Amino acid sequence: MRNLSKYLFLFYAFWTIVTYTSVANAAEWKVEEFKIDEDKLRDHEIQTFEKTFKDPDQKEGETKGIMGVLLIDAPYDVVWEVISDWEKQGEFVPGLEYFKVKYIFPNGSPLQWHSLVEGQLDIPFVSFRYTLDAVFNKDEGTMIWNMLTPEDITGYQSQKVDVRASDEERLKNIEGFGKIKSYNDIQTIYYYAPIVEVSVPIPGFVEDIISRVSLSRYLEAIKNRAEEVHQRARIESPKRVADSVDEIEFE
Repeated sequence: MRNLSKYLFLFYAFWTIVTYTSVANAAEWKVEEFKIDEDKLRDHEIQTFEKTFKDPDQKEGETKGIMGVLLIDAPYDVVWEVISDWEKQGEFVPGLEYFKVKYIFPNGSPLQWHSLVEGQLDIPFVSFRYTLDAVFNKDEGTMIWNMLTPEDITGYQSQKVDVRASDEERLKNIEGFGKIKSYNDIQTIYYYAPIVEVSVPIPGFVEDIISRVSLSRYLEAIKNRAEEVHQRARIESPKRVADSVDEIEFE
């Protein structure tokens, strides 16, 4: 067994209530800084990029992040609907038992919202419960999330917000970043960069499986679902038009 003090699990401000945590660190991914291989992109190959983040709360120490990039054959709006529906993400994220939205901050809209989401992650030998602070912006195509700290939990509970403490003895931190960009009218690029830091012994073969497989499985699952939704809409749309024409009464 190896003790993983910092471990990547590749899975995944203006509100009236006081917000206790910042999501700025996960937003440090600047997708324009990374050179995408256009041939691989058009061939629907997953491309990965690494970045090292300094811990702002410590003079020493850093976290390595990895971002996966994939082209999806579906329009921007379709891909956004799939990736932003977090209560269905258990279908795509390996090891995720569930996501449950515990609180939606007021003053949001269908284009931009802020929520607290509880999750349960179960992988071999390890199980975690946690709550994430997640911010969604459809116009920018971004999702940014961070795990609530014990201080955050206490603050929200004092305001009668139904959140539970994370399993902090085993789980140090979760944060992440997702972004979509239109490639053309019918294709969308998806950038996905989750980080999980744990402090529990995990067998080496488990670490290897997670690091090699989880990111690609998630991206492929999202791609398949978005393309399925898009194709279904293309098939059903002419049928709805035909049904509407059949319903017209001629005098």
